[in-house]
Amino acid sequence: MGEISDKERNEFYHAVCGVALLILDALDAEEPSGWSQEALLTILTARGDAGLPTIVTAEAAPDDVLLAREDEPEAEAAIRAVMFTKNTVVMEVK
Repeated sequence: MGEISDKERNEFYHAVCGVALLILDALDAEEPSGWSQEALLTILTARGDAGLPTIVTAEAAPDDVLLAREDEPEAEAAIRAVMFTKNTVVMEVK
């Protein structure tokens, strides 16, 4: 995938952050990247602040899902703080 413009990125965030119910399936299927960490934190924060529900599925138990690169524990902590307090349900799916 090539670089996306700021306009495309804003349109993406606007669409994802405003949908009535967001389901993020298989969150742990790929190794997190810097961009995905930033996007996840932005999306979960905006949706939580707006009171919109989000459902996250993963193969690992909620406490074991890696949400950020292992060398970025601050990003992991920030995402977890938002994820587990802001209208988000995390489900283990096997």
